[in-house]
Amino acid sequence: MVEASFKLTARGNALSKFIAEAKRSEMEAGFIDGAAYPDGESVASVAKDNEYGVMQDNQPPRPFMRPAVANNGKKWVSLFGSSIPGMFGGGLTLDESMGMLGEVVVTDIRKSIRAVTKPSLAPLTIAMRKARGNTSTKPLEDTMTMMNNVSHKVLK
Repeated sequence: MVEASFKLTARGNALSKFIAEAKRSEMEAGFIDGAAYPDGESVASVAKDNEYGVMQDNQPPRPFMRPAVANNGKKWVSLFGSSIPGMFGGGLTLDESMGMLGEVVVTDIRKSIRAVTKPSLAPLTIAMRKARGNTSTKPLEDTMTMMNNVSHKVLK
């Protein structure tokens, strides 16, 4: 009887500790490292302009972040939830679990960027790309700087 009570208390303490740690932890994913294009323009700013468009510049929205969240949010929650037992077994820390989830989120955001095909690029944009040696006519994949700068980090 004492042994069962002790195990219950130990699990209760572990759960309380986990909940307290989880409340202090966050994982961010997106354009968070302050990266910039060679001309100094922020990658995060370009990503925002692509996501929402810039009407005064005739740049239509080409959303990728909102679809990534809408299409994968439930999966991300489920993946994190499925990692919780591993944290109590001693083989996985909260930071490790959140880091693994971050890698999945980054991959899903990149897939969402690749999935954007509409609206098509303007003929002038295609001509400017070709002049630089890029024959791609696919939106959001000119220099690949934005795609290559999707990242994540775990915060405490």
